[in-house]
Amino acid sequence: IIQGTGSACFAQSTLEKLDFDPDTVFVAYGTNDMGGVKTTDEMHDRAKGYLAKLQSFYPNARFVVISPPWIVNYDQPRTAGSVADICKAIRAAAGELGMDTVVGENMIPHMPSLFIDNGHPTWLGFSYYAHNLIKAMK
Repeated sequence: IIQGTGSACFAQSTLEKLDFDPDTVFVAYGTNDMGGVKTTDEMHDRAKGYLAKLQSFYPNARFVVISPPWIVNYDQPRTAGSVADICKAIRAAAGELGMDTVVGENMIPHMPSLFIDNGHPTWLGFSYYAHNLIKAMK
């Protein structure tokens, strides 16, 4: 079940407990949050609050949090730090809650040709992502 679509982010107001008990929950947010946070601490707190609430809905599930993938302007400084800084903050928040993390920056080769624009993978980029996610889950 995919709950996040276009512009989805770590917004607790979007969380709704579903009427089933999943064994695994994947969370792959963060890219869209970058424009709305002022510091990496704020990103950490936003992610941790969201993940803690989600974990309270499904206490028996395994959680796998995937940080954002590499994007063309990955190292570019932003108000809240670089994409690398945001990714570290998200993984730290998940780790503090005992959740498994996947380094999203390693999911797609760092090649601009694998992106439609600066942040959305092509079909081949998503193929790499899927292949590498399967490897990470093993």
